[in-house]
Amino acid sequence: MDAACAAGTPGNRWGAAPLKRWFLLALGLSACTEIFDFGRVVAIDVIGPADPTVEEGDTLRLAARAVSAAGDSVPEAVIVWEAVIPDSGTDVLTVDSAGLVTGLASGDGFVQARHETLTTPLISVLVTAQPDSVSADSTRFMVPAGDTAPTTLTVTVAAISDTGVVLIPLPDKLVRFRLVDPAGGSSVRLASSDGTPSMQPDSLDVETGATGTASALLQQVSGATLPDSAVVHAIAFTARADTVPGSPVRFVVAFP
Repeated sequence: MDAACAAGTPGNRWGAAPLKRWFLLALGLSACTEIFDFGRVVAIDVIGPADPTVEEGDTLRLAARAVSAAGDSVPEAVIVWEAVIPDSGTDVLTVDSAGLVTGLASGDGFVQARHETLTTPLISVLVTAQPDSVSADSTRFMVPAGDTAPTTLTVTVAAISDTGVVLIPLPDKLVRFRLVDPAGGSSVRLASSDGTPSMQPDSLDVETGATGTASALLQQVSGATLPDSAVVHAIAFTARADTVPGSPVRFVVAFP
């Protein structure tokens, strides 16, 4: 500890040069105040997902808080967000000073939060491609007489490559399956791929997996009279809740 800090407050004896002693002591107290200013900002704490992801054309809000030497939040401290251009020079995102990220192109982008001279490590933000295709290999099914097994309905959500030739399957995209005929789930109903019936028998939301596919089961209700056929629509959505081109995919399941 600094000697002036260890001296504490002056006693009753000032010695031969009280004014000089007081001046030196005041300097020492000022240094102590600066050294032990527990209210000063010493770190920036980023709040939110460890691996943030945003879709092309969509936005993502990042947040951070300033932390004092005492470990408390300092809400009045101004934190500014900045985008860092990758070595490739490709701009995949923008971020405003308040932390609103906008995805521009698929790839990894980097942002950073700053308070005065303090900065966070670079934060990697993955920008995923916006889906522009939803399709199914099979859309018409004939159920054999006496077969009570559920029918699996599968779609693939993808983005068209820059060349326009290759489809790139996209994970984590929302697909809504809807039983449009017959409605109500009295004779057939929708279920997840593990066989769990949907909370709403005529509607089921599923996210695509690693291969870009999403599946639903069309189950027969035990003891019910089957219709001649059932029609299910599958609608894929972008992160901004716009429908993906190709939606809805129309499945027709015929019963004997």
